[in-house]
Amino acid sequence: MQANTVTDSAAVQSLLVLFRLLAPWHNAQDFSEEAWRRYMNAATLVQNSEPEEVELALARFLDEGDGFTGVENETRLFLLMRIVFDLPDRAPADQRHIFKGWINWPAPDAEGNVNLSWPVDWQNGRPNLLTPFEGADGPRYGAIEEYRYLLTGFPFRKLRTANGQGTREP
Repeated sequence: MQANTVTDSAAVQSLLVLFRLLAPWHNAQDFSEEAWRRYMNAATLVQNSEPEEVELALARFLDEGDGFTGVENETRLFLLMRIVFDLPDRAPADQRHIFKGWINWPAPDAEGNVNLSWPVDWQNGRPNLLTPFEGADGPRYGAIEEYRYLLTGFPFRKLRTANGQGTREP
């Protein structure tokens, strides 16, 4: 029997390995350079994988979490989506689709705009956290649903990893 189905693909296994290496979003103000490098590497693999493989890996990774570990896994994937996709830091509030009840979602500004990349900001081509994790309410993070939404409406972020590998267009 050939191992060519999405369920047993090497890409899904590789994605899971990289997801497990990601730092969870905690109360720290920012991540180390090494932690961000891991996010960039995982994002590059997501961008270069088939959507079906990414969706399966997202589901499996969320299923690995239990209790607080579940929330940590949700935060890892939430931040990862902000690395994978080039999201505007000013967009009409109706473009922000909420897939998890993060306690500290910023309200729209006076002009009704929000930062779709929140809580990740980009300065000089490098990510940094705008705010520490404060908690979450409600059901499990809809990582697959958010991935699908972002995939249909936003471009991949142009990334360069330590090995020089770039990204492909969606």
